[in-house]
Amino acid sequence: MVGVGELLVSVLVPAYKAEAFIGPCLRSVLDQSYPNLEIVVLDDCSPDATFEVAVESLRGVPNATVRRHDVNLGHRDTFRQLLATARGSLVKFVCNDDLLAPHAISRLAGALIAHPEAGIATSRRTPIDASGAALPVDHLPQPPCSADSLVDGMAAGNDLLCGQRNWIGEPTTVLFRRELLPLDGVYEIGGRAPARNIDVVWWLKILAQGRLAVINEHLSSFRLHTDQISRTTSRAELVLAWQDIILGARNLGFLAEADQEILAWAAFAQTLQANVDTFDEADRHRSLEVIRSVAARLGELCPA
Repeated sequence: MVGVGELLVSVLVPAYKAEAFIGPCLRSVLDQSYPNLEIVVLDDCSPDATFEVAVESLRGVPNATVRRHDVNLGHRDTFRQLLATARGSLVKFVCNDDLLAPHAISRLAGALIAHPEAGIATSRRTPIDASGAALPVDHLPQPPCSADSLVDGMAAGNDLLCGQRNWIGEPTTVLFRRELLPLDGVYEIGGRAPARNIDVVWWLKILAQGRLAVINEHLSSFRLHTDQISRTTSRAELVLAWQDIILGARNLGFLAEADQEILAWAAFAQTLQANVDTFDEADRHRSLEVIRSVAARLGELCPA
């Protein structure tokens, strides 16, 4: 059996306009107790000193690389290029404003090494504000486990879809097997291409191929601040993307039972209803079309 520390873990850091956060982020990576890491930072042509701070933070660190796009290409291309460079059999994205606990990678990698049938490992995480102060934990959905657990992948995916809450976590929270997320169609799921919530797409694709290891410990800190991508993205795009996620996940074998699919569509409709007043006119019109589609599907699932 492979021992903890023998497998190379690729720590991939997408960076953009994070000069205030990238230094602490990279220090938390350098403080990891796991001994076998490669660190790759890719700056998406930041207009501030993000690139320079990253270079200085990793100066002299073996197996660490900092690169920069000549023009801004967006977070999707940055994530994809980082994944293409990963040499490790295990991958850990770390977003440029987040932090890792010193033993985060050791615990997550240890779970995957101990359980070859698991393709992905996650943990609890702590929300923090721009200054690094902890926020109430209810700002983030947490895993529904009271102890370290090994969960069936399809069951975990169904639970996420039926509750429409990403309790598996953001990219910083998760570690996964590189082979389970091929570059071809990396932003697609079951023939659909959701506009947003790409981390959910990735977790579902991996969960369809294996089990989920859950560590019942807070191993990362997720920073909530006004400039992060999830705060600047259209709320309509974030909400409406779940339609494609549900349809694509169903094509992968999730929501196989009618009652499961009904719960997923009900959660989607509830979220849509709660947010539609914040949409612009075009997105409200699109929402009406989506509602008609959902209603038609529910009619198929619940015939009179």
